[in-house]
Amino acid sequence: MRVTLPASGTEVDVKSLSRTNAKRLGEINSKIAVKLAAAKADGVTEEERKSAAEELKALLDEKEAMIAALYPDLDFEALPNRDVLALIAMTVDYSLNVPEAEIKNWIRSGNGEQTQAA
Repeated sequence: MRVTLPASGTEVDVKSLSRTNAKRLGEINSKIAVKLAAAKADGVTEEERKSAAEELKALLDEKEAMIAALYPDLDFEALPNRDVLALIAMTVDYSLNVPEAEIKNWIRSGNGEQTQAA
């Protein structure tokens, strides 16, 4: 599936994560949710919040690296953040078998047919 990234206009062929990486991504997302909830809980010390923030950063970095590895020709550090976040979301959706038309509507890339609105 070919899309155009929203900020830079770069055209990209969206790729799917391997089954192993898709499972790992699910684990990462679960851990992120738990860490966020724990960091917001009452009675959490500042030290515990800092530790949770470091763990969250490591999880998010792992998630981004996993997806960046699918696109070796793209420099994630140089791309606008909006493009990186869009590509991460599209890759996850594509890997989870969300219909391509829905992903293209979500990104509004102009590359392909749009589905009819209800």
